[in-house]
Amino acid sequence: MNIGRWRSLGIFMVGVILSLGVMQFEAPVVLELFRNPNIPFRNFMANSYFEGRPFGGSDIGVTIAVVAFLAWIYRRKQGVNNNGISQTSLKFLWLTALCTALLAVHSLKWIISRARPKMILSIDMTPESLSLMTWPGFMSWDGPRGVDYNSFPSGHTASCAIMIAYAYLMWPKHRGAASLVFAVVTVYSGAMATARSMSGMHWISDSIASYFLAWLIVDIFAKRLNISSPSVSEDNPLKL
Repeated sequence: MNIGRWRSLGIFMVGVILSLGVMQFEAPVVLELFRNPNIPFRNFMANSYFEGRPFGGSDIGVTIAVVAFLAWIYRRKQGVNNNGISQTSLKFLWLTALCTALLAVHSLKWIISRARPKMILSIDMTPESLSLMTWPGFMSWDGPRGVDYNSFPSGHTASCAIMIAYAYLMWPKHRGAASLVFAVVTVYSGAMATARSMSGMHWISDSIASYFLAWLIVDIFAKRLNISSPSVSEDNPLKL
């Protein structure tokens, strides 16, 4: 097994361990955030002009992914190459976003069917009673399904975490910048996770799982497309 596969396995295992570990104590924390939110911060992070609302917290990553897709299509049709970012890099940006925010996140919501916190926290519960809920909010298999009902994983946090792809594009040529991007994306994803818990839309473990899910998908595609390889900047767009 090569280093790339070990790295992907490590990302997956750390995500699983942290998500399961947080489930042991997250309910009282989410209850506190839900009852005492920072309203401007919560509302901004929840907004998205893709959903007909003002610009919001998850719009940056998704917008760049959409622009990358349109640029990839245009340059592919025109046969334009070596004009700024490569075709492989453009493909990497939109493909990781598509597979994370739409395919993986929405599929898992339907399969796992975990109730959103607001569906439980609206009931008068004390932090002590909530702390006994090791796996808070999982619905029965015949319960309602879909993005309106189910919280696991968090689409908003995933939309922030997909920007880890930009760190991969900078590595290893600009290691300092890549490390900074990775750190900023991680902090921003944490801010989104906090805001979504304030909204009663996600448990903390939903957001942790989304962060590592997005990172895992980015890592897998980086290996498949040879991202961070010098040959990427010299690729032929017609062969993508």
